[in-house]
Amino acid sequence: MENQKGSMVRNNVILRSSLLRLFAFIPIVFAAAAVRAALIGGLLGRGIPYLTFYPAVMIAAFFGGIWAGVGATVFSALLAFFWVQQGTMSLPESLAMAIFVISCIMISGITEARRRAILQAKESNEELQEALDRVKQLSGLLPICASCKKIRDDKGYWNQIESYISKHSEAQFTHGICPECTRKMYPEYYEQVLDKKGMKED
Repeated sequence: MENQKGSMVRNNVILRSSLLRLFAFIPIVFAAAAVRAALIGGLLGRGIPYLTFYPAVMIAAFFGGIWAGVGATVFSALLAFFWVQQGTMSLPESLAMAIFVISCIMISGITEARRRAILQAKESNEELQEALDRVKQLSGLLPICASCKKIRDDKGYWNQIESYISKHSEAQFTHGICPECTRKMYPEYYEQVLDKKGMKED
């Protein structure tokens, strides 16, 4: 029950953080608009309306993923249309907006691909580390009894070799009997097997 509550709390935290990252583009775009208004708005007028919005889209896509980048693109285009261009656009301005939207969506896609590649690399590294940890578990010197072949673990207990190796690796055992032990323990059976195979020594 406690595990379920813990996982629900973790899921809620992850959801809240992902929603915050997703909608973080809103203040980023407003900041880009403020920079334009404060520094270059009066100088440029309607010219180069997307100068500060390109970096805003890149930052939003970098931190929030593809959907944050797309949201920043749409929000920036709307701000440029209604605020900078005051609701009217000439053909060159319409072309500039189309180029802005297409290039920003491409930027968002590239950023998302980069983010996923990094996550995949991290997962691969974790899997590799787990595999290396499993290999390390059976490295070094293993104290083994010279008579019964039991292995002594770190706590000083003697374990059957099969149970020790199964516990410390992914190996599993099946049992058979080798020819030498067959000859010692079941000499009659060993002779019969040799006769059938035509391998009996003269």
